[in-house]
Amino acid sequence: MIKKKLDEEEKRKFILEQCEKDPLVKKMVANAFKKQKIKKELLPNKDLVESLISVALLINFVSDIEAKHYFKDPEYNEIYKKVKKSFLSNTIDSELITLYNANIAPVIKRINYFIRKYERKIYGKKYSEIQTLKKSDRSDKDKIIRSIKKSHSNDPLYKKIRSLELEKEQLRKFPYSTEDIKSPITVSGDPSFLQKYYALKIFKPELFVILYIYEKKYDKFPFKWLSHLSTPQYRFLYDAFKKGKFQEDFILYEVNADGFFDEFLKNSQLLPFLWKENALLNK
Repeated sequence: MIKKKLDEEEKRKFILEQCEKDPLVKKMVANAFKKQKIKKELLPNKDLVESLISVALLINFVSDIEAKHYFKDPEYNEIYKKVKKSFLSNTIDSELITLYNANIAPVIKRINYFIRKYERKIYGKKYSEIQTLKKSDRSDKDKIIRSIKKSHSNDPLYKKIRSLELEKEQLRKFPYSTEDIKSPITVSGDPSFLQKYYALKIFKPELFVILYIYEKKYDKFPFKWLSHLSTPQYRFLYDAFKKGKFQEDFILYEVNADGFFDEFLKNSQLLPFLWKENALLNK
């Protein structure tokens, strides 16, 4: 039996019918439309995408509550004034660049410590050979070093080293460029939102990198599985654990909070194999 090929209109009607019958399909289709819209309208605009990514990264690393705490610091406020002046004059203050480089120096030093630690483990005796090659005048030294490193590319430690190198590379970039100055973005109705975060990154660059996962004590951290937490929440929880002030109530708060199980049950009812149990679940 030859099946009839549906035209575009028939496909559309079929999908809409399935959406009416199956709540899970409806949700999946809605997500597909969102992705399609992003692909058509957002992705072709490279500058907009880069700007939105920079905003997302800034907010991801430091919460609004944390940021407001630092905004009260006199040293931060001096930096913020200079950042605002930069945006008004369409230039980047050289004093800010000097200050930023000074503030990232101890963070980069810490990153290098972790890189050396993992390189000694992964390369063993070859580590000394790599260091000697780096200091040599050999024209092929880079090729030899790449060859040594490539042979360990499947090692989990190699991935950690690469992640740390990327962290260092990103950190060495000044928080904003002249392009950011020319095309400022308003976030949550605040035209100075990004300027405040740029100033904070100059003031406390260590807040914008994740290095605690490389600490020895992190191996004993019992809640590494809490992947649903934001970076600021996770950092707060781990700091409390390190200081011996960890409270398990924090973990149970979301489960104990009003409405948690209501949301859980609502989502559960979208699953086909639980449709027949709706009456029981509603009870």
